[in-house]
Amino acid sequence: AEEIPRLCGGLPLALRIAGARLAARPAWPLRTLVTKLTDARGRLDELRFGDLAVRISFQVSYEAFRLGRRSDDLDAVRAFRLLSVVHGHDMSVPVAAALLDLPADRTENALERLVDAQLLESRDSVRYHMHDLLRLFASELAEQEEPEAERSAALERALTRYAATAQRAVTLLDPLRPWPRHPVEGPAVPLDGHDEAERWLKAELPNLLAAVAQAAEPARPEAIARLGLRLARALQWFLFPRAHAQDLSTVNELAIETARRLGDRESEAWALDGLSAAYWLLHSYDEVREALESALEIWRELGHREGELRSACNLADALCELGLFEEAITAQERQLALARAAGDLSAEVIGLGNLGRAHRGLGRPEDALTCFKESLEYARRTGNIHLEGFALYEIGITYMEQGRFPEGRTHMDQALPVWKRPGTYESWRGHTWSGLFPACMTLQIGPGPH
Repeated sequence: AEEIPRLCGGLPLALRIAGARLAARPAWPLRTLVTKLTDARGRLDELRFGDLAVRISFQVSYEAFRLGRRSDDLDAVRAFRLLSVVHGHDMSVPVAAALLDLPADRTENALERLVDAQLLESRDSVRYHMHDLLRLFASELAEQEEPEAERSAALERALTRYAATAQRAVTLLDPLRPWPRHPVEGPAVPLDGHDEAERWLKAELPNLLAAVAQAAEPARPEAIARLGLRLARALQWFLFPRAHAQDLSTVNELAIETARRLGDRESEAWALDGLSAAYWLLHSYDEVREALESALEIWRELGHREGELRSACNLADALCELGLFEEAITAQERQLALARAAGDLSAEVIGLGNLGRAHRGLGRPEDALTCFKESLEYARRTGNIHLEGFALYEIGITYMEQGRFPEGRTHMDQALPVWKRPGTYESWRGHTWSGLFPACMTLQIGPGPH
């Protein structure tokens, strides 16, 4: 019974028609109507009874615009049709302006006209939502009145705005993050610093995830498919630090499918590396290893040093989690040799951290501390606050495992402020607090003022 109101979107007329159809057919179980309404392509056809029809009600409002005399009526009817082209929960004015290829002020006027006619809902001053049934109606009109080339071009413009802004936003969140060689070319939504970038990503996340899925549909043109790949890659740097494992898994699985369809081996390898991060969050370390070994095979085939360094680091880390410390040391020493040959100090910092964890796992705490302290020195030299925080944490844990609680607490106390800085991994603040607890209990003191 709950499915019917949902499929009707809570629209009073649709609910009235659904109720009338059921009343006229007492032998129908509710599941029969649910099945008929579940098929989106035929839902509007099913929502009619006698003189009542949802489609006719929508058509009256639409025709009033189409035949209107105001200068912005044509913008409004075109906006109504094209808004259905982009899958998503809602849309901001900047993205709608890209979709329509209109200035922001004309776009906002058109959207507000649709709100006045109850063909669109205004969630706040800059975001608009289209009812599910209205979206179906608008989609029908778009297919009838907008050439396929224009629908595809409109979608590409909107996805370009999403992808360009997502890249810009994650760069503001983490300026030290390395970026692929092919940034999205197109104007991004203006963002003023870290906080605004994070707000934009949080507000747009459902739409960005929907955009990745839409771009991955097999029938989409290559240009749109590639925008989906770039958007998926950008989202990784937002989703992983916030432990959004399922979303991270979904976008990378879609990216792998798309990359394989396009024959894009580099994008496939990046997506496999990203998928390993999702498995990592789920503690599925065998799957982490499998994904990374597949990525490494591609990186070596391509001679892609940056990708190989990244995936090799991650693989050594996964081997540590699996308790395969000797294998981890072998893999990590190979990665360190590559990092030093390439002069990649950040990769060397990560590698030293992984090597330290492997030594600690084999019961060699002094060797581990040597690696971690060298990692900390290099991290501070690069200015990478993530790597500084990880090194401090690992030193603290190693000291505490030796029963050296004052030294452990000192390093944990130093790590905590790192995780408060903009652009750091939020989830590691909790790990560090957990690591501090044994030291504080043993020393019978509280943690520092963080």
